[in-house]
Amino acid sequence: MMCVSDLILDYIAYNNADLYWGFDVIFILLMVYIFMGHIMVCKNKVKVKDTTTGKEIEIAPEKVWPLAPKGRKGVKIGLFKSPETGKYFRAKLPEDYEC
Repeated sequence: MMCVSDLILDYIAYNNADLYWGFDVIFILLMVYIFMGHIMVCKNKVKVKDTTTGKEIEIAPEKVWPLAPKGRKGVKIGLFKSPETGKYFRAKLPEDYEC
């Protein structure tokens, strides 16, 4: 299995590109940030209130990220898609939630 740094080096070598701060490099760095686990995609369902319909539903978040002020304990926020309306909403996740 290749690590992300190997993929970046292979991409640069394949395209015979010098390392410059163009769109390609910024896109690759963004992908590395996502793949390193700062933004997680989860499959475990959690019970939250759908703010678009007002109902309480059990659904898996599409994305999860930590939200914390500097130097303080934070919370986990999840991005959900309402099954009824198709609109996205955010909700706080339990402290013990794991992907």
